[in-house]
Amino acid sequence: MAVARVVDPSGAEWTVRRKWVHRRLRWRGRGGSFELMDGASLVDAGADLPIVGVILAALALLLLAVAAVLFIVPAVIFLVELLIVVVIVGAGVLGRVLFGRPWTVEAHEPRTERTFEWKVQGWRASGKLVDSIAEQLRGTGQPAGGTPIAATDP
Repeated sequence: MAVARVVDPSGAEWTVRRKWVHRRLRWRGRGGSFELMDGASLVDAGADLPIVGVILAALALLLLAVAAVLFIVPAVIFLVELLIVVVIVGAGVLGRVLFGRPWTVEAHEPRTERTFEWKVQGWRASGKLVDSIAEQLRGTGQPAGGTPIAATDP
């Protein structure tokens, strides 16, 4: 995989890479966490009255079923989406090879959000271009001939 991380003379760190997909893929789930009740305290509370123990056991089974749905269903959905992405990327690579669609090479500097792109025919040529741009950035700090891309919000 053609990726180069270089530091230019001004100290800015650049990433030069061949782009496989033109959209950024990101996780769509929530980042928060939650805590579950301690099961031992539920059993202890239900030991004094048998009916309370039965109700608490039923609630525990219900919570277990809900937790299974909350974790297993998203995992299955994630795996299906991952399979779709793998198929699309594979078809894209096959299409690039069979139909000669150009590869996009990108140079990105995250501190100032500067991004440049180049279109190049062929896998080997794109790898050589990544190396060439990395050397330009390492030497001068400016990539030559790229198209500046405006920064976008994720």
